[in-house]
Amino acid sequence: MRKASDSPLRLVTPRDRDLFEALDRCPLTVRQLLKLSVTFAYPFTTERRVQERLQYLCEAGRVRRWFYATAGQGALSYYTLTMLSYRLLHGEDAASPSRGVFEPVGLSRQPHTQALADALVHLFVCARAAGIAVEDFKRENSLRLNCAEENLFPDGAFRLVGADGRSFAFFLELDNSTESIRSQTSLDSWQRKVRFYERYQDSKTERFRVLAVTTGGESRIQNLLACAASLARNPQRSLVYGVSLEALVAEPNAVRSPCFRNHRGETASLVQSL
Repeated sequence: MRKASDSPLRLVTPRDRDLFEALDRCPLTVRQLLKLSVTFAYPFTTERRVQERLQYLCEAGRVRRWFYATAGQGALSYYTLTMLSYRLLHGEDAASPSRGVFEPVGLSRQPHTQALADALVHLFVCARAAGIAVEDFKRENSLRLNCAEENLFPDGAFRLVGADGRSFAFFLELDNSTESIRSQTSLDSWQRKVRFYERYQDSKTERFRVLAVTTGGESRIQNLLACAASLARNPQRSLVYGVSLEALVAEPNAVRSPCFRNHRGETASLVQSL
């Protein structure tokens, strides 16, 4: 017989579903979930409320808690889905994702994952405030792009859709200042990615933008955009938009404000045409 005290753990609320959808995009911390919850049907009001609900969901086997490695005390925790919550979200017949969706983030990937989550959360919050819908989202390494027998897995992909139905597609590349900008041998260099996206755009009729968000400073942005400019197959086509993560999260209207720059150094916004 089920106890009355078990019901909070077994009930899936509308806010739980919003929380599951958020964690389905990427691992998130309590603070990131609190910020993102303004896009939920029923937002959280404090970090304590987020922590309480996450504790319930952990006990019910619907989310898992992990810890980011830190140099000092008080390791920062983050959360992922479990197979149970994934099935609750997508249905029993949904294809299983890669095992990494439910596993802890590898030590070498942790700075990248944290920064990527910060960028995505801010973009989603700004899109909601601007009345722009985020659709067709694909999480990191879940979408394989193919062009001329070469593959590339973006750090994220999504579509911004205006109230009039017009939309634009974006691929997100989070630069943590650890990979080479130019390299003839590395498969992870920025140069290789830009070349791929240039060819990929040439093969498509629908336009898209590549958002290069870096944790580096101004010189890193300049170098990323200079590389994109040197590889542009059509110099008049603005394929790459660059911005530092610091500048992005400091801009409260990041989807409409011209806080990005293209390869010509011109300021640009994401939804200027929506």
